[in-house]
Amino acid sequence: MSHCPCAHHEQIQARPQVYPSLLCWSPSVIYEHQLLLPVPERQELPASTATTQQTPVCDMEATRTYTSLFLLIVVITSTTASTTTTTREPRRRPDCSSFEEFQCDEGSCVLQTARCDGILQCPDSSDENNCPAGCSSDEFHCGDDSCVPQTVKCDGHADCRDSSDEKDCLADGDIELQVMVDGGGTDIEEKDGWVSVTAEGLHQVSLTCTARLFPTGTTISLQSSVSWRKDDDYLQHNSSTVAPAKIFSLYFCQGTYWCEVRRPNSTAHYVSNKVLLTLEGQEVLILHLHEHYKPPHEPITSHALERKVHEGFLDLLQDVRYFTNVVSLNTHNSTSNTFVTSRVQIHFSSNTSAFEELLEMLHSEHRIKAFLERVGFLSSSMASLSTWCTKRTAILPYRNSVTWPFSEVGKVQPLHYRCEDAHGNLVVGHCRWNYTHGAAIHFDHHKCKRFDFCPREYTGLAGAYCVSRTSASTWDEGFHAAYTSRHTMSLLDTPQVLYDKDFDEPLSLYQEVQQWLEDDGGSSQLWLPAKRLASFAPLVILSPNFIPRYEDSSNSSGWLHMYNVSWAAGQPSAEQDCLALDTKNSTMLTLPCDNALPFLTILYMHKLFEVPNWAWEEITPGLITTDNLMRPGWLSSEYPGGQEVCFMVCQNEVGLQWNEAMKLCEEKGAQLPDPSNGFLDWALRQYMFMFNKSTWIRFPHHESNKTEGRIGTFLNWKAETDHSLPYPALTASGWTRHDREVTKTHVMCQKNILVPKRNIQVFESGSVHVAVQPQTATLPQCYVNGHWKPLIEPSVYDETGSGIGFPTYIDDVDYGSGDGEPDLSTSFEMIVNSTNQGYYMCCLWMDSPPYLLISNTLLYRQANTVTFAIVLSCQSLYIPELHDAAMNPKAFSPDEPCMVNFLKLVQKEVVQLYENYYVTTDNFYFSPQVQTNKLLLHFHLQFESPHFGYNPESMESKTYKIITTAFSQLPNVVCQAVSARSTVGCYKETQGNLTWPTTMGAKVVLPSELCITEEGNPVNRECHGDFISGYHWGNKSGECTNQVSDKTQQLWSINQNSSPSDPALLAKLTDHGHTLNGADVYFTAKKMQSISSKSSLTPSDLEHIVETFNNVMKGDSKVIQQMQDVFNTSNTLLQALETISFKVPLDGRKEEVLHDSRLVSVARVSLTPNSSIIGFHSWEISEEEEDESVIKKENRGDWQRSQVALILPDNLTQQVAGDSMYVQIMFALYRNSKLFYDNSSFPNYTVDNHIIQATYSGRTITNLKQPVQIYFKTRNTKCNSKCVFWNFTKNKGHGGWSTKGCLNKGCHGDHVLCLCDHLTSFSYLVSFDEESLGDIHEAILDTISVIGCVLSIIGLLMVLVTFFLFKKWRHRLGNQILVSLAFAIMSSLIVFLAGIQQTSIPTACRIVAVALHYFILVSFGWMLVEAVHQYLRLVKVLGTYIPRFMKEGFHVCMGNTFGAHHHRVGIRPLPL
Repeated sequence: MSHCPCAHHEQIQARPQVYPSLLCWSPSVIYEHQLLLPVPERQELPASTATTQQTPVCDMEATRTYTSLFLLIVVITSTTASTTTTTREPRRRPDCSSFEEFQCDEGSCVLQTARCDGILQCPDSSDENNCPAGCSSDEFHCGDDSCVPQTVKCDGHADCRDSSDEKDCLADGDIELQVMVDGGGTDIEEKDGWVSVTAEGLHQVSLTCTARLFPTGTTISLQSSVSWRKDDDYLQHNSSTVAPAKIFSLYFCQGTYWCEVRRPNSTAHYVSNKVLLTLEGQEVLILHLHEHYKPPHEPITSHALERKVHEGFLDLLQDVRYFTNVVSLNTHNSTSNTFVTSRVQIHFSSNTSAFEELLEMLHSEHRIKAFLERVGFLSSSMASLSTWCTKRTAILPYRNSVTWPFSEVGKVQPLHYRCEDAHGNLVVGHCRWNYTHGAAIHFDHHKCKRFDFCPREYTGLAGAYCVSRTSASTWDEGFHAAYTSRHTMSLLDTPQVLYDKDFDEPLSLYQEVQQWLEDDGGSSQLWLPAKRLASFAPLVILSPNFIPRYEDSSNSSGWLHMYNVSWAAGQPSAEQDCLALDTKNSTMLTLPCDNALPFLTILYMHKLFEVPNWAWEEITPGLITTDNLMRPGWLSSEYPGGQEVCFMVCQNEVGLQWNEAMKLCEEKGAQLPDPSNGFLDWALRQYMFMFNKSTWIRFPHHESNKTEGRIGTFLNWKAETDHSLPYPALTASGWTRHDREVTKTHVMCQKNILVPKRNIQVFESGSVHVAVQPQTATLPQCYVNGHWKPLIEPSVYDETGSGIGFPTYIDDVDYGSGDGEPDLSTSFEMIVNSTNQGYYMCCLWMDSPPYLLISNTLLYRQANTVTFAIVLSCQSLYIPELHDAAMNPKAFSPDEPCMVNFLKLVQKEVVQLYENYYVTTDNFYFSPQVQTNKLLLHFHLQFESPHFGYNPESMESKTYKIITTAFSQLPNVVCQAVSARSTVGCYKETQGNLTWPTTMGAKVVLPSELCITEEGNPVNRECHGDFISGYHWGNKSGECTNQVSDKTQQLWSINQNSSPSDPALLAKLTDHGHTLNGADVYFTAKKMQSISSKSSLTPSDLEHIVETFNNVMKGDSKVIQQMQDVFNTSNTLLQALETISFKVPLDGRKEEVLHDSRLVSVARVSLTPNSSIIGFHSWEISEEEEDESVIKKENRGDWQRSQVALILPDNLTQQVAGDSMYVQIMFALYRNSKLFYDNSSFPNYTVDNHIIQATYSGRTITNLKQPVQIYFKTRNTKCNSKCVFWNFTKNKGHGGWSTKGCLNKGCHGDHVLCLCDHLTSFSYLVSFDEESLGDIHEAILDTISVIGCVLSIIGLLMVLVTFFLFKKWRHRLGNQILVSLAFAIMSSLIVFLAGIQQTSIPTACRIVAVALHYFILVSFGWMLVEAVHQYLRLVKVLGTYIPRFMKEGFHVCMGNTFGAHHHRVGIRPLPL
C-alpha cells in the first residue's frame, strides 16, 4: 500500500498524553454535488494548548492495528470536551501580541517572523511599514547592515566591508544541493521554481536531488542518504530521485518539495532549493481563518471546521469538484473565551466559472473579507491562492498609498508607482508562490531612492497630485518656467478639500503641501500666479486653469478662506505687485516682483490613472490634440512633455524592424518617440491603445532602464521586461524590449513642433482693438489699468473678414512635415468694451506649446480731454484688507464723501467759467500716507471740451487753476488736498539758474544751460511717474562746476546749432577718445542722432562719422556704460550709424563704399537681385592691422582666413529686392564691445571676437529657412559657448545679448560656426568663469592686489635702506646679490602699480609692457646668479674664486637681459 504524508499537526484541547507512534491521517473530505465522500483521514493527536507538534510519516501497513483504538480516543475526547451548544460572541479584534504573532493594523495576525521580511503578508501591508533599512530576498545582508547581491555570497571576494559575505561558506570541495525536474515532456511548464504539469504528464515527472562541487559546479554522486520533504513533512524515501505520482494520489501530489542531505559523522547539513509542483487546471485556495468561542461550548475540531468551510463555500463552488484540507488549527485560551486560528486549503479546478468568480472576489479585499464574515469567521480572516498574489495596499507619506495588483507568480509592478534605485534602475516586486500560506509580494522599498507615481521633478501628494517646485527666481521668470501646460494648476486652482476614508479628519491638499515643504526644507514662501497688471490694481490670477468670474467682485474673496489662509500683518502692501504665500504661517502677502521665490505647480493625475481608456476624450481632454499649427495627421498633447512635440502613426503592410522604423521616421524629418519625457507616455500609450498595437520607441540608455541625469522623465517598463534585449517598444500597458528579428506594422514618429511667430496686438482705431494671429478658439483677456474689461465684436470688418493687417516678414519657416499645410493666415479682431483712459493690455494662453502671450501696452487718451491725477487725504486710517484693491476690485466707491465734496467745488467753478466743459472721474484707488497712515484717495479728474482743435496747453492751464481753487476751499478738518499732477508730463520749471524744459513723462532731460558735474557727467533730471499717478520732477543728478573743458563746451555748442561741417568738427573734437568724459559721449551721441535726421549726406560725412564712432570706442568703458544706463547713448549711436550709412549716395558706377578705422569698419553696398556678393569678412594683416572686403560667391571659402565672416543665404538678396532693380545693404564690423554693454543676460560670459552686422535698408529680416552663417575665429578650443545677437528691445530698451534664433554648430578648424535665422549684429560669447565674480568681488581682489604690492615694496625698500646704512653688511657678496634682486623685484612692482591701467594709451601701454617684462627677466637673472654663488660656496668649495664675480653677474643680468628683450621686441611687437 502506498505511503501518505503527514500534514501540520492540528492543536485541540484534549488529554495531555501524547501518542507519537500512532498513524496520523489528515482529515480530508471530497465534496461533489453535495455528496459527502469519506477518504482516509489523519487522526487528531492530543496536544497541549497553544503548541504545535509534528509526527513522522508512518507506514500504513505497520500501524493498521492502532486505527480502531485511535478512533475511540477521538470520540471520547470530542464528547468530553464540551456538551453545550456554541454561542457566538460579538466580534472583536484579537490580541496577537502574547502568542508570538504580529497583529496587522486591520486586525489579522501573522507570524512575528513575517515582520519586515520584504514580503507583504498583512492585507494592509502593515507588516512592512516602519521597517529599518534592510535587504531584499535577492540580496545578502552584511554585518554592517549594508546589502550586496546574493550572487556575490561566497564567491571568494569580500564585497561586504566587514567581509561577512565570505563567512560560513562552503569550502572548496563542499557540495550544494539542487532539485532538478525531469520528464513531463510538453505537458510541463516551469516558472520561478513553480512546475505546472498536466495529469497525464504527472506520471512521467520525477524530482532528482543532485549534488555539485563548489565552486566548479561539477556534478558528483551522493554517498549519503537523501531526505525528501513535502510541505514541511518528511517522506519515507531516501533515494536521490522520487516520482510524486508513485507516492501520492493525483491531488495529493501537489505541494512544495525539497531535499536534504546530512554528511555521515559530521554536523554538516545541506538543503536544496524548493520546487512547487501543481496540476494544470487545479488551484489551491488558502484560508487563514480566525474565530472564537466561549466555554463551555464545544471546541472547534478539524471535522467541524471542514464542514463549516464546506457549507460556506457550497453556493460558490456548487458545480465544482473540490476537497478541503485543514493544514493547521491552533487554540489560544483566555479567561473569557478561546481564540482559534486555522489554515485550510480548498483544492478545486481553475477551468470553471466558479474560479473566475472567485478571482473577481479576490481582486477586492473588501469582498472576500465580507464573504468570510458572512460564513461565520472574524473580519480579520484572509484568503489567498498559492500562485496568485492578492491585491495589497500600503500607506505612504503625504496621504499617498501604493497598491499591488492581483497578479500571478512572477515579476510585478505596483499600480501607477515606479521605484528607482540610486542608479536610476527600475526596481520591481516579485509575486512568490507559497503552497502553505498563499503567494505574497516580495518587495524591498528600502532600495527605492525614488518611489512615486509622478515623473521626475514632481512629487506625488494626496494620492493623485503631482507637485513641482521651481528654483527661486523673479515672478516673471518663475511664472514662465512653471506654467508650461494648460493642465498645470496652482493652489489657487484647487480649493476643494480632499477626503479619505482611512483618515479620521479631512485633510486638504494644501496641508499636505505644507508638510512636504517643511520636510523638504528651503523657503516656506512661494509665488502664486497672481499679480497686479498696474499699480494699485486688483490681483489677476494668470494660471491657465483658473476660471475667472470677473463680473462678480467676490471672485477673489474665496482665496483667503479655501485653505484657512489669512493676510499677513500689514498686507496686502499697496506698493507691491506680486502675490506670495507663506506656507509656514498660512498667510498671503504681496512682495516686489523682483524677489527670488519658487513657484509651486500642481498636476491632477487621477484622470491619467484611467489611461488607456476608450472614453479618454471625456476622462482626459487634451491628452491627444491637434490644432492649426500642425499638418494633417500629426497630433500632440497638452500635458507637460508632450506640448513641444507632435507625433503620428504610419501603418505598413510589412512589419518593420527597429532600424527600419528609425529610417522611416528620419525620411519624414522625425525620429522614433521618446515616451520618458514628462507625461508623454500616457498620451502615446492611449494612442496605441486605439490601434491595439505596439510600436517601436527610442530610449537614451539602450543597455539598461536608466534615466540617470535626465529631467522630468518617467519610467514605465513592464515588470517582465528583459533588459538584455536591445530594442525598446511601447504597448498600451507599458514598455518592453525585443530582439532584432521582431517587426512592427505600426510605426510612430515624433518631431519637435516649430512654433511660428504669434502676435497679439492692441491698437487704437477710434476705440481700442485687440487682434490675434493666428486665430485661436480662446478669447484673450483684456485689462485697462489692471482692471478686467470684456470684449465685443467689431461692427465693421475688412473685406477679407480676417481683421487687421500685421507687419510683413520674410518668413520661410517649415511648420511641419505632414501631407498638408497648416492654416496660419487667419486672425481675429475684437474691441475692448471700455472708454476709460489709461493703459490697455491683453493676454492669451496659446497652445502647442502652451505659454502666456502678452500684448503690447497701449496708452489710450480721449480726444479733447485734459486729465489730472488728484490725491486727497481723509482723516480715517488706511486698512489694507479693506482699502487695497488686491482682493476687492470695487474697494473704492465713487461715493466717498471727501471726493464728492471736491467734485462739487470743481463743478461749481467750471459752470461759472466754462459752460462747455464736462467733468468726469475715473481710475480710483486708495493708498496709505507714508508717515501718518491716513487714507489717501486717488482718482483722475477729466475735463472734456466738445470743441475740436482746442489748445491743450491753454486748456490744461485753465483747468489747473480750477483745481487749485477747489483745493483752497476744501474743509481741512475732514478732507485735505495733497497734489494735482499732469498725466502727460512735467511742466517747464526754473530751479536756481537752471531751466528745465517741458517734457513728456518718464524722460531724462538736461537743462537749457550747460551744466556739468566735477566728474564730467551732464547734470540731468528725470520726469518721474506714469499716467495713473501723474508725473512730477525728480531731483537733479548733481551740482554744476565751473571747470568745463573747451572740448565739452564746443560739443555742447554744436548741439545748439546745425552746420554742414558738423561731421568733420565732431570727428576732430573727439580725436582723443580716451579723454572723453560722460558729457562728451552724450553730446556726441545727440549730435550723431541730429546728423542722421538730415535729408542727405556725402561720402565724406560718412567717413567723418565712422572716425567719430572709432574715437568714442576708444573711450573709457565705464564712462560709456554709465551714459548708456542713463541716456541709452550706445543704442543711439548704433542706430544713427545705420541711418547715416543708408543716406549716403553712391556713384552711379560704384557698387560699394567702404570706410574703416582701427575699431570700426562700415561697408555700404548697392546690390542687384542677382549680385554675386553674399557676405562680408575681415582678416588679419598683422597683429595691429586688419583688412575687410565683401565675399563673393566664387570666393565663399575666404572665411577660412578670416577673423570673422558673415555669409548670407544665396537667394536672400533676390527675395528682398522683389521687383526693385537695386537693394541697399550695410555691413559693419566692431572690434571691441564697449558699445554693447550687457552684464545681466549672460553674466558669466564675455565677447570673444569681433561684432559683425548686416542690415538691408528698410527691411526686417526674420525667420529665415536657410540661416545666415557667421564664422568667428576663436581662442576657445571647446567651441561650446553661445552664439548671440544684439537685441535693441532687451533691458527696457537699452539692448542686450540674446540667443533666440541663433545656434552654435561647433568648431570648423579654428573657427566656430553660428547659424542665425535673422539679420542684425552678431557676436560669440565665451564663458570666462563658471562662477561670476561680479563688480564687488573684482574690486575686493583689486584692493588686495594693491595692498599686497605696496607691502612688498615697503619690505624691499627696507632691505635697500638696511644695506646702505650698515657698511659692514655691504661688503658681503651674498648681500650684494640679494640687494640687486630686491631692486629688480621692487622695480617690477612699481611699474605694475603705476602702469597696469594704462591700456587706453597705446604708447604708454607699450612702455609699461616693455618695462614690466624687462624687470621680471632681470629678477630671474639675479636668481640665477645667486644659484651659481651658492653652488660655489656649498658644493665646489675649493678653487671657487672668480675675479669680478659681481661685475660679471651685473652684465649677465642687466645687459644680456636687455639685449635679449630688445631683440624680442624688435622681432615681434608687443600687443596692446
